[in-house]
Amino acid sequence: MANDYLIYGLHRSGTDYLEETIRINFEKERIVNVRDLWKHSLDDPAGFNKAEYNTKPILIIYKNPYSWMETLAFGPRDDFVGSTDWYTKMEEFQDPDFRIGELPNRPWINLQSAAAVYRYWVDNWMFRNNIVNRTVWVKYEDLLVPGTRKTVLDNIARKFVWQQQTTVWQVPEFGTVPGDGHYNIFWDHYYIQQEPHHITTKHVLEMNNIIDVEIIQNMGYEPIYETPWS
Repeated sequence: MANDYLIYGLHRSGTDYLEETIRINFEKERIVNVRDLWKHSLDDPAGFNKAEYNTKPILIIYKNPYSWMETLAFGPRDDFVGSTDWYTKMEEFQDPDFRIGELPNRPWINLQSAAAVYRYWVDNWMFRNNIVNRTVWVKYEDLLVPGTRKTVLDNIARKFVWQQQTTVWQVPEFGTVPGDGHYNIFWDHYYIQQEPHHITTKHVLEMNNIIDVEIIQNMGYEPIYETPWS
């Protein structure tokens, strides 16, 4: 298998969806099965600057923090059970009022801890100058709309000098992407409209406090200050 590029993004940020989109349109394969290049690393993984990888193209994908929080808490979590501690056990964030997403046979997520992880990831992977020459940052929601999807894929093709292998830009068929089995028309509308359906006004205000409203705006999202589920 070719080792063409690297992807980084948080759990539930769309890494699998982006990887499959790249495979379909460019016939390129992500570097996989390298233990010290984990795609969900919160900061530079151990192998990031090794000679064999330090010139590889990088795709960094991110998602609206509010919808990311809801998919993290209420979407499938079987595939990252070992990383759940990130989102539950930060000592400074143990307020039981911010436990969300608990269902039978599935642990809760602490919204404060998860928001702190999101902010930590943003500080390490977004707005970085030292990798800009080989990196394209991808807003997950842009992959869902034909016009912005074309812009994203055109930019990737130009930046990495990759040849398009399809007549028109394609997207993965429903149900073919690991971890996206819950994806459907409802979620499509939800992501594009960026309207939370589960978290409350108290939750979004706490997220704004931890992540920082200015950071949210710099990532291209509108801060939310209240929801119908107060």
